[in-house]
Amino acid sequence: MNFELFNTKKHPEYDDVNIVNDIALIFLAIPVVLNNYIQLACLPPHISDTFPGVNIDAWVAGWGLLNMNDLFTPDLLHNVKLSILPNSSCSYSDFKSNSMICAG
Repeated sequence: MNFELFNTKKHPEYDDVNIVNDIALIFLAIPVVLNNYIQLACLPPHISDTFPGVNIDAWVAGWGLLNMNDLFTPDLLHNVKLSILPNSSCSYSDFKSNSMICAG
């Protein structure tokens, strides 16, 4: 299924060196019909500066590396179901808790 892109909008504070604010909106040139393969991406209401809950399921989609040893990103969009974790669970050096959601 090919879609002609109308426009894209990256996060205004996207940083490709530190890989933070790694999110964008994609605007399509034609409308699409929701089905088993095309669904809405829902965001939680902004309640505070931290994510509003832990131990809830979330879906992540993207073209990122599938393994840490991979040299190239995949051509196909992938997705995985994860659980939202407390920020204290993500203690690796690249985690910036003020702009990321801890999941695993």
